[in-house]
Parts: sequence; structure tokens; C-alpha cells
Amino acid sequence: AMRLGALNWGGFFAAHPDTPGKLAAFAYAFEHLEIAGYEELRRVAQRAADPETVEVADRILLEERAAAERIASLFDRAVEASLGEAGVTVGGVSAPG
Repeated sequence: AMRLGALNWGGFFAAHPDTPGKLAAFAYAFEHLEIAGYEELRRVAQRAADPETVEVADRILLEERAAAERIASLFDRAVEASLGEAGVTVGGVSAPG
């Protein structure tokens, strides 16, 4: 299901030119699809009294959340790069590009 969701997003984004901002948003969204999947796995494992799977899911969730945070920390750079590629001026100053 997560891969199908990613394909749907892929189709949406395919209609728009690639920009650093678009790619960062797509990567961030995909990380959250993975987080949702591992949250579901964790909850099923809890109900099934499977502590080993709960532990593995928790470990993976930490990694996925860290990846999403890392991507989010790059949003300003991605916006600046996208604006620079488009030659957009912000506040009377051209964005670097």
C-alpha cells in the first residue's frame, strides 16, 4: 500500500518540473508513508503480543523519523535553490542560483 501511495504521488509530481523543493517535499512525504506503515506494524505486533517485532518497528521508526527531520531541516535550502533556478526575486534580492 505504501508503494502504491508513492506511485500516486509520483504521478502527481511527474506533471510538474523537478525542482529541489519538489524533490524535498516528495522525500519528506515518502518518509511519512513509511512512518505510517511501521506505526501500523507496531500496533499489530502489540496486539499479537510480539515484543520482538514491536522492538524492531520502534527501532525503524526512530530511523524514519530522523530521516524525515533531516529532510525538513533542508527545506529552506531547497526553497532557495528552487527560487534561484526560477530566477525569482524575493524582497528585492535575487535568490541565489
